[in-house]
Amino acid sequence: MPRIRSQSQSFNLYVSANHATGTMSGDGDIKQLFRLTNIGGPEWTYEKAPISVIGKLAPITRDTTDSPTVSVPFSYYVTDFENEKNLGFNITTSGVSGAFVAVTTGAISDILTKSTLKDEKNYFVLVTPEGQDAISRSGALTDDYILGIGNANITNYSIEASVGDYPTASVTVEGLNLKGQFGKTGVINSIGAGSLSGVGLWHNTPAINPVNGLAIEGLASNFRLPAGSIGSTNKAFVLKPGDITVDLSSASGLFADTTNGQFNIQSFNISFDLARDPIQSLGARYAKSRELTFPIDVNFTVEALAGDLKEADLRNHVCNTGVYNAKVSMKRPDCANTGATAAVIVLKGLSLQSEAFSIDVDDNQSVSLTWLGSIGSPTDTDNNVFFSGIAGY
Repeated sequence: MPRIRSQSQSFNLYVSANHATGTMSGDGDIKQLFRLTNIGGPEWTYEKAPISVIGKLAPITRDTTDSPTVSVPFSYYVTDFENEKNLGFNITTSGVSGAFVAVTTGAISDILTKSTLKDEKNYFVLVTPEGQDAISRSGALTDDYILGIGNANITNYSIEASVGDYPTASVTVEGLNLKGQFGKTGVINSIGAGSLSGVGLWHNTPAINPVNGLAIEGLASNFRLPAGSIGSTNKAFVLKPGDITVDLSSASGLFADTTNGQFNIQSFNISFDLARDPIQSLGARYAKSRELTFPIDVNFTVEALAGDLKEADLRNHVCNTGVYNAKVSMKRPDCANTGATAAVIVLKGLSLQSEAFSIDVDDNQSVSLTWLGSIGSPTDTDNNVFFSGIAGY
Protein backbone atom coordinates (compact mmCIF):
# COMPACT_ATOMS: atom_id res chain seq x y z
CA MET A 1 0.00 0.00 0.00
CA PRO A 2 1.18 3.60 -0.58
CA ARG A 3 3.36 5.12 2.12
CA ILE A 4 1.44 8.01 3.71
CA ARG A 5 4.05 8.94 6.30
CA SER A 6 7.25 7.66 7.90
CA GLN A 7 7.86 7.82 11.64
CA SER A 8 10.99 7.40 13.71
CA GLN A 9 10.62 3.67 14.40
CA SER A 10 10.85 3.03 10.65
CA PHE A 11 14.45 4.27 10.31
CA ASN A 12 17.86 2.82 10.96
CA LEU A 13 21.37 3.87 9.95
CA TYR A 14 24.35 1.77 8.88
CA VAL A 15 27.94 2.49 7.81
CA SER A 16 30.44 0.51 5.76
CA ALA A 17 33.35 -0.98 7.68
CA ASN A 18 35.68 -0.59 4.68
CA HIS A 19 36.54 2.23 2.32
CA ALA A 20 33.65 3.49 0.16
CA THR A 21 34.99 1.80 -2.97
CA GLY A 22 36.13 -1.34 -1.16
CA THR A 23 34.56 -4.69 -0.33
CA MET A 24 31.08 -4.66 1.22
CA SER A 25 29.86 -8.17 0.48
CA GLY A 26 31.36 -9.98 3.46
CA ASP A 27 29.98 -10.60 6.93
CA GLY A 28 30.79 -7.60 9.10
CA ASP A 29 31.35 -5.24 6.16
CA ILE A 30 28.28 -3.18 7.14
CA LYS A 31 27.89 -1.92 10.72
CA GLN A 32 24.77 -0.65 12.47
CA LEU A 33 24.90 2.62 14.41
CA PHE A 34 23.12 2.38 17.77
CA ARG A 35 20.96 4.61 20.02
CA LEU A 36 20.03 7.04 17.22
CA THR A 37 17.98 10.09 18.21
CA ASN A 38 17.98 12.04 14.93
CA ILE A 39 18.67 11.49 11.25
CA GLY A 40 18.61 14.68 9.20
CA GLY A 41 18.14 14.48 5.48
CA PRO A 42 19.65 13.09 3.39
CA GLU A 43 19.85 16.46 1.66
CA TRP A 44 21.48 16.91 -1.72
CA THR A 45 22.43 20.10 -3.56
CA TYR A 46 23.64 20.59 -7.11
CA GLU A 47 23.50 24.29 -7.80
CA LYS A 48 23.78 25.37 -11.42
CA ALA A 49 24.61 28.89 -12.56
CA PRO A 50 23.19 30.53 -15.71
CA ILE A 51 25.44 30.42 -18.81
CA SER A 52 24.79 33.59 -20.81
CA VAL A 53 26.17 34.79 -24.13
CA ILE A 54 26.05 38.05 -26.02
CA GLY A 55 23.03 38.32 -28.30
CA LYS A 56 20.54 36.38 -26.15
CA LEU A 57 18.62 37.68 -23.14
CA ALA A 58 17.85 34.34 -21.50
CA PRO A 59 20.68 31.99 -20.44
CA ILE A 60 21.43 29.35 -23.04
CA THR A 61 21.72 26.76 -20.27
CA ARG A 62 22.52 26.27 -16.61
CA ASP A 63 25.59 24.34 -15.58
CA THR A 64 28.28 24.08 -12.94
CA THR A 65 31.83 22.90 -12.52
CA ASP A 66 31.09 21.63 -9.02
CA SER A 67 29.99 18.14 -8.08
CA PRO A 68 26.83 17.31 -6.11
CA THR A 69 26.97 17.31 -2.31
CA VAL A 70 24.93 14.96 -0.15
CA SER A 71 24.68 15.88 3.54
CA VAL A 72 23.44 13.69 6.40
CA PRO A 73 23.55 14.96 10.00
CA PHE A 74 22.64 12.47 12.71
CA SER A 75 22.73 12.20 16.51
CA TYR A 76 22.78 9.38 19.04
CA TYR A 77 22.98 8.74 22.77
CA VAL A 78 26.57 8.10 23.85
CA THR A 79 26.78 4.89 25.85
CA ASP A 80 30.36 3.93 24.85
CA PHE A 81 32.58 4.42 21.82
CA GLU A 82 31.20 1.59 19.66
CA ASN A 83 29.64 4.02 17.18
CA GLU A 84 32.79 6.13 17.07
CA LYS A 85 34.90 3.08 16.29
CA ASN A 86 32.62 2.13 13.39
CA LEU A 87 32.72 5.72 12.12
CA GLY A 88 36.50 5.52 11.83
CA PHE A 89 37.74 7.07 15.08
CA ASN A 90 40.76 5.66 16.88
CA ILE A 91 39.59 4.23 20.20
CA THR A 92 42.02 2.91 22.77
CA THR A 93 39.82 0.07 23.97
CA SER A 94 39.50 -0.71 27.64
CA GLY A 95 37.35 -3.83 27.35
CA VAL A 96 33.98 -4.32 29.01
CA SER A 97 35.64 -3.87 32.42
CA GLY A 98 36.12 -0.22 31.50
CA ALA A 99 39.49 0.31 33.21
CA PHE A 100 41.03 3.54 31.91
CA VAL A 101 43.93 3.01 29.51
CA ALA A 102 46.56 5.66 28.83
CA VAL A 103 46.14 6.96 25.29
CA THR A 104 48.93 7.98 22.92
CA THR A 105 47.10 7.94 19.57
CA GLY A 106 44.82 10.82 18.62
CA ALA A 107 41.11 10.13 18.13
CA ILE A 108 41.14 10.93 14.41
CA SER A 109 44.65 9.74 13.55
CA ASP A 110 43.51 7.28 10.87
CA ILE A 111 41.24 9.92 9.35
CA LEU A 112 44.18 12.34 9.22
CA THR A 113 46.33 9.78 7.43
CA LYS A 114 43.42 8.84 5.13
CA SER A 115 43.51 5.20 6.12
CA THR A 116 41.62 3.21 3.48
CA LEU A 117 39.39 1.76 6.18
CA LYS A 118 38.65 4.91 8.15
CA ASP A 119 38.27 8.12 6.16
CA GLU A 120 35.79 7.70 3.27
CA LYS A 121 32.83 5.40 3.84
CA ASN A 122 29.30 4.64 2.62
CA TYR A 123 26.23 5.20 4.78
CA PHE A 124 22.83 3.53 4.46
CA VAL A 125 19.45 4.73 5.74
CA LEU A 126 16.89 1.92 6.01
CA VAL A 127 13.22 2.94 5.86
CA THR A 128 10.57 0.35 6.72
CA PRO A 129 6.78 0.63 6.24
CA GLU A 130 4.79 2.50 8.87
CA GLY A 131 4.39 0.66 12.15
CA GLN A 132 7.31 -1.72 11.60
CA ASP A 133 10.47 -1.42 13.70
CA ALA A 134 13.56 -0.98 11.57
CA ILE A 135 15.92 -2.47 14.16
CA SER A 136 14.00 -5.76 14.09
CA ARG A 137 14.69 -6.22 10.37
CA SER A 138 16.90 -9.07 9.23
CA GLY A 139 18.33 -7.15 6.31
CA ALA A 140 15.86 -5.37 4.03
CA LEU A 141 12.47 -6.78 3.01
CA THR A 142 10.40 -6.22 -0.12
CA ASP A 143 8.54 -3.10 1.06
CA ASP A 144 11.61 -1.49 2.62
CA TYR A 145 13.64 1.32 1.07
CA ILE A 146 17.36 1.99 1.32
CA LEU A 147 19.01 5.35 0.76
CA GLY A 148 22.74 4.93 0.22
CA ILE A 149 25.17 7.83 0.62
CA GLY A 150 28.33 7.13 -1.35
CA ASN A 151 31.90 8.36 -0.79
CA ALA A 152 31.07 10.15 2.46
CA ASN A 153 33.45 11.88 4.88
CA ILE A 154 32.80 13.17 8.39
CA THR A 155 32.78 16.98 8.37
CA ASN A 156 31.71 17.69 11.95
CA TYR A 157 31.66 15.87 15.29
CA SER A 158 30.45 17.04 18.69
CA ILE A 159 29.59 15.47 22.02
CA GLU A 160 27.70 17.13 24.85
CA ALA A 161 26.00 16.41 28.15
CA SER A 162 24.04 18.48 30.64
CA VAL A 163 22.21 18.21 33.92
CA GLY A 164 18.76 16.71 33.26
CA ASP A 165 19.69 15.14 29.92
CA TYR A 166 21.65 12.23 28.48
CA PRO A 167 25.03 12.58 26.75
CA THR A 168 24.61 12.90 23.00
CA ALA A 169 26.95 12.93 20.02
CA SER A 170 26.18 14.69 16.75
CA VAL A 171 27.86 13.90 13.44
CA THR A 172 27.60 15.33 9.94
CA VAL A 173 28.81 13.44 6.89
CA GLU A 174 29.01 14.67 3.30
CA GLY A 175 29.13 12.40 0.28
CA LEU A 176 29.25 12.48 -3.52
CA ASN A 177 26.26 10.33 -4.41
CA LEU A 178 22.79 9.37 -3.19
CA LYS A 179 21.21 6.13 -4.41
CA GLY A 180 17.72 4.88 -3.51
CA GLN A 181 16.77 1.20 -3.83
CA PHE A 182 13.81 -0.86 -2.76
CA GLY A 183 14.28 -3.73 -0.36
CA LYS A 184 13.88 -6.38 -3.04
CA THR A 185 16.06 -6.05 -6.11
CA GLY A 186 17.20 -8.19 -9.00
CA VAL A 187 20.80 -7.90 -7.86
CA ILE A 188 22.63 -11.17 -7.40
CA ASN A 189 25.91 -11.99 -5.75
CA SER A 190 28.33 -14.87 -5.57
CA ILE A 191 28.05 -16.88 -2.38
CA GLY A 192 30.20 -19.94 -1.87
CA ALA A 193 32.16 -21.71 -4.58
CA GLY A 194 31.09 -19.77 -7.63
CA SER A 195 27.37 -20.25 -7.10
CA LEU A 196 24.97 -17.42 -7.88
CA SER A 197 22.24 -17.06 -5.32
CA GLY A 198 20.57 -14.53 -3.10
CA VAL A 199 18.51 -12.75 -5.75
CA GLY A 200 16.74 -9.86 -4.06
CA LEU A 201 18.98 -9.90 -0.97
CA TRP A 202 21.72 -7.75 -2.46
CA HIS A 203 21.95 -4.09 -3.45
CA ASN A 204 24.33 -2.04 -5.57
CA THR A 205 26.80 0.20 -3.78
CA PRO A 206 26.11 3.96 -3.82
CA ALA A 207 29.85 4.63 -4.25
CA ILE A 208 31.17 6.14 -7.47
CA ASN A 209 34.53 6.56 -9.15
CA PRO A 210 35.27 10.27 -8.58
CA VAL A 211 37.44 10.50 -11.70
CA ASN A 212 34.79 9.51 -14.25
CA GLY A 213 31.64 9.71 -12.15
CA LEU A 214 30.66 6.12 -12.97
CA ALA A 215 29.17 3.72 -10.45
CA ILE A 216 31.43 1.25 -8.72
CA GLU A 217 30.47 -2.21 -9.96
CA GLY A 218 31.38 -5.77 -9.08
CA LEU A 219 30.19 -8.55 -6.84
CA ALA A 220 32.53 -7.50 -4.02
CA SER A 221 30.98 -4.03 -3.88
CA ASN A 222 27.38 -5.25 -3.68
CA PHE A 223 25.98 -5.19 -0.16
CA ARG A 224 23.18 -6.46 2.00
CA LEU A 225 22.24 -4.94 5.31
CA PRO A 226 22.87 -7.00 8.44
CA ALA A 227 20.12 -7.88 10.88
CA GLY A 228 19.25 -4.92 13.08
CA SER A 229 19.31 -5.01 16.86
CA ILE A 230 19.08 -2.87 19.98
CA GLY A 231 22.74 -3.68 20.63
CA SER A 232 24.63 -6.10 22.84
CA THR A 233 22.99 -7.18 26.08
CA ASN A 234 26.05 -5.71 27.81
CA LYS A 235 25.51 -2.33 26.21
CA ALA A 236 24.00 0.34 28.49
CA PHE A 237 20.70 1.80 27.33
CA VAL A 238 21.81 5.34 28.24
CA LEU A 239 24.38 7.05 30.45
CA LYS A 240 23.16 9.49 33.09
CA PRO A 241 24.42 12.92 34.17
CA GLY A 242 25.33 11.56 37.60
CA ASP A 243 27.77 9.15 35.95
CA ILE A 244 29.70 11.93 34.17
CA THR A 245 32.65 13.80 35.63
CA VAL A 246 34.54 16.70 34.07
CA ASP A 247 38.05 17.09 35.44
CA LEU A 248 39.23 20.72 35.22
CA SER A 249 41.99 20.40 37.78
CA SER A 250 44.45 21.26 35.01
CA ALA A 251 42.20 23.72 33.18
CA SER A 252 41.30 26.51 35.57
CA GLY A 253 39.32 29.58 34.67
CA LEU A 254 40.94 32.99 35.01
CA PHE A 255 38.59 34.34 37.71
CA ALA A 256 36.39 31.29 38.37
CA ASP A 257 38.05 28.72 40.60
CA THR A 258 37.41 25.39 38.85
CA THR A 259 39.90 23.37 40.87
CA ASN A 260 38.54 23.34 44.43
CA GLY A 261 36.07 20.48 44.03
CA GLN A 262 33.05 22.76 44.56
CA PHE A 263 32.66 23.87 40.96
CA ASN A 264 29.16 22.75 39.97
CA ILE A 265 29.31 21.99 36.26
CA GLN A 266 25.96 22.05 34.46
CA SER A 267 27.02 21.07 30.94
CA PHE A 268 29.93 20.54 28.58
CA ASN A 269 30.37 20.51 24.82
CA ILE A 270 33.32 19.28 22.76
CA SER A 271 33.26 19.88 19.01
CA PHE A 272 35.54 20.00 15.99
CA ASP A 273 35.03 20.54 12.27
CA LEU A 274 36.71 18.41 9.64
CA ALA A 275 36.33 20.79 6.71
CA ARG A 276 37.34 19.44 3.31
CA ASP A 277 39.17 21.02 0.39
CA PRO A 278 38.05 19.42 -2.90
CA ILE A 279 41.03 18.70 -5.16
CA GLN A 280 39.91 19.27 -8.73
CA SER A 281 41.75 18.07 -11.84
CA LEU A 282 41.30 18.34 -15.57
CA GLY A 283 39.79 15.11 -16.83
CA ALA A 284 37.98 14.35 -13.56
CA ARG A 285 34.22 14.87 -13.31
CA TYR A 286 34.28 15.01 -9.52
CA ALA A 287 36.87 16.14 -7.03
CA LYS A 288 39.59 13.47 -7.12
CA SER A 289 39.92 13.75 -3.36
CA ARG A 290 38.69 15.89 -0.49
CA GLU A 291 41.58 16.76 1.76
CA LEU A 292 41.26 18.00 5.32
CA THR A 293 41.93 21.68 5.89
CA PHE A 294 44.20 22.71 8.73
CA PRO A 295 44.41 23.73 11.49
CA ILE A 296 41.66 21.62 13.03
CA ASP A 297 40.38 23.48 16.08
CA VAL A 298 38.77 21.79 19.06
CA ASN A 299 36.22 23.81 21.02
CA PHE A 300 35.61 22.85 24.65
CA THR A 301 32.85 24.74 26.48
CA VAL A 302 31.75 24.30 30.09
CA GLU A 303 28.71 25.91 31.71
CA ALA A 304 28.67 25.97 35.52
CA LEU A 305 27.31 27.68 38.59
CA ALA A 306 29.77 30.36 39.62
CA GLY A 307 31.36 29.48 42.95
CA ASP A 308 34.60 30.71 44.44
CA LEU A 309 36.51 33.45 42.67
CA LYS A 310 40.24 34.04 42.73
CA GLU A 311 42.63 36.90 42.28
CA ALA A 312 43.56 37.44 38.65
CA ASP A 313 44.54 40.09 36.13
CA LEU A 314 43.48 39.83 32.50
CA ARG A 315 46.57 41.79 31.50
CA ASN A 316 48.77 39.00 32.79
CA HIS A 317 46.66 36.41 30.94
CA VAL A 318 47.25 38.31 27.71
CA CYS A 319 50.98 37.99 28.26
CA ASN A 320 50.82 34.30 29.17
CA THR A 321 47.63 32.45 28.27
CA GLY A 322 48.90 29.13 29.60
CA VAL A 323 48.38 25.58 28.30
CA TYR A 324 45.68 23.41 29.87
CA ASN A 325 44.46 19.81 29.85
CA ALA A 326 40.99 18.45 30.65
CA LYS A 327 39.32 15.07 30.95
CA VAL A 328 35.70 13.92 30.66
CA SER A 329 34.82 10.50 32.08
CA MET A 330 31.54 8.61 31.69
CA LYS A 331 30.65 5.50 33.68
CA ARG A 332 28.06 2.84 33.05
CA PRO A 333 24.99 3.26 35.31
CA ASP A 334 25.30 1.19 38.48
CA CYS A 335 23.26 1.35 41.70
CA ALA A 336 26.42 0.92 43.78
CA ASN A 337 28.12 3.75 41.85
CA THR A 338 30.85 1.35 40.79
CA GLY A 339 29.98 1.11 37.09
CA ALA A 340 32.75 0.46 34.58
CA THR A 341 34.17 3.40 32.68
CA ALA A 342 32.37 3.52 29.34
CA ALA A 343 34.11 6.47 27.70
CA VAL A 344 36.95 8.87 28.47
CA ILE A 345 37.87 11.96 26.46
CA VAL A 346 41.22 13.61 27.14
CA LEU A 347 41.92 17.07 25.69
CA LYS A 348 45.50 18.35 25.67
CA GLY A 349 47.02 21.68 24.69
CA LEU A 350 44.01 23.87 25.46
CA SER A 351 44.03 27.66 25.65
CA LEU A 352 41.43 29.60 27.65
CA GLN A 353 39.56 31.78 25.16
CA SER A 354 36.72 33.35 27.13
CA GLU A 355 35.02 33.51 30.51
CA ALA A 356 31.51 34.97 30.81
CA PHE A 357 29.56 35.51 34.04
CA SER A 358 25.79 36.03 34.15
CA ILE A 359 23.20 36.66 36.88
CA ASP A 360 19.43 37.04 36.68
CA VAL A 361 16.88 38.05 39.31
CA ASP A 362 16.17 35.21 41.76
CA ASP A 363 18.66 32.93 40.05
CA ASN A 364 22.16 31.58 40.59
CA GLN A 365 25.13 33.24 39.00
CA SER A 366 26.51 31.19 36.14
CA VAL A 367 29.78 31.17 34.26
CA SER A 368 30.63 29.94 30.78
CA LEU A 369 34.22 29.01 29.98
CA THR A 370 35.56 28.22 26.52
CA TRP A 371 38.88 26.63 25.73
CA LEU A 372 40.37 26.19 22.26
CA GLY A 373 42.71 23.40 21.26
CA SER A 374 44.10 21.84 18.12
CA ILE A 375 44.29 18.35 16.72
CA GLY A 376 47.90 17.61 15.96
CA SER A 377 49.58 14.82 14.06
CA PRO A 378 48.78 11.20 14.99
CA THR A 379 51.84 11.04 17.26
CA ASP A 380 51.39 14.49 18.87
CA THR A 381 50.63 13.74 22.51
CA ASP A 382 50.67 17.40 23.60
CA ASN A 383 48.05 18.86 21.23
CA ASN A 384 45.29 16.40 20.55
CA VAL A 385 42.02 14.76 21.54
CA PHE A 386 42.11 11.18 22.78
CA PHE A 387 39.27 8.65 23.11
CA SER A 388 39.43 5.64 25.42
CA GLY A 389 36.70 3.27 26.48
CA ILE A 390 34.47 0.40 25.50
CA ALA A 391 34.28 0.01 21.73
CA GLY A 392 32.80 -3.46 21.33
CA TYR A 393 31.24 -6.42 23.10
